[in-house]
Amino acid sequence: DAPPQGTPGPEGSPSAPSTTTAPSQSGAPEPPKTPGIQRTITGDAAIWAEVEAVYNKLDTLSGYRKKVSGVNTFSAAKFDETVEIVPLKAFHRIREQQPAGGFSGVMSEVVVVGNQRRFRKMETGTQWGPWECAKAAPVRKPGDTGGVSKQETVEAVRGSDTAIEGTPMRTYVYTTVVTLTFSNQKPRTGTVKTTLYVDTQTGLPRREIDVVRDFPPTTTDYYDYDAKIDITLPPCEKEI
Repeated sequence: DAPPQGTPGPEGSPSAPSTTTAPSQSGAPEPPKTPGIQRTITGDAAIWAEVEAVYNKLDTLSGYRKKVSGVNTFSAAKFDETVEIVPLKAFHRIREQQPAGGFSGVMSEVVVVGNQRRFRKMETGTQWGPWECAKAAPVRKPGDTGGVSKQETVEAVRGSDTAIEGTPMRTYVYTTVVTLTFSNQKPRTGTVKTTLYVDTQTGLPRREIDVVRDFPPTTTDYYDYDAKIDITLPPCEKEI
């Protein structure tokens, strides 16, 4: 089966592989803190700790950008994204998805500032829709997982040293198996294999390649490290 689709944090890309991305807008792996989530690290835990440290270093920056390109695992449509991130504070993504499989092409934009999120979209040949925001979520009691549990198994190994555009890189390859269990549905399981390229001088990620089954890879390129980025929350025009 395909990996469970979902919203791995404020990025909320319903077509991105549901990897171990998490702690913040950086899309970094993090030990689960939410009840109902369990993670098992297999293999060399020290290598996985190095992977976490790479992603966590992004959160020490004042800002950064990344470009993402790949294929939607639901519709097989190609997509490209440009993402701006102020770690732990704000996130801005513009996504363009090509027509495919009976689905029209669509542009979408997401802005997250603090715990507030805005979203809008525009199908090919139309105008931008309103900025949408969510109604206040119901307050859950401590320990309430909403009937969903998540199990992750992660195994990381060191890959071969290489270079990107002449810059030396060390690599990591980690495989994540994710199982979502719902109170009223069959469990869903998916596997994502990620290759992470890390600048040996800065210790920051330069590129990440995710592979889901036989789909073309999703490639993320990081750039503009420590950029000064101003992200403003648009007014809510439609509550959903």
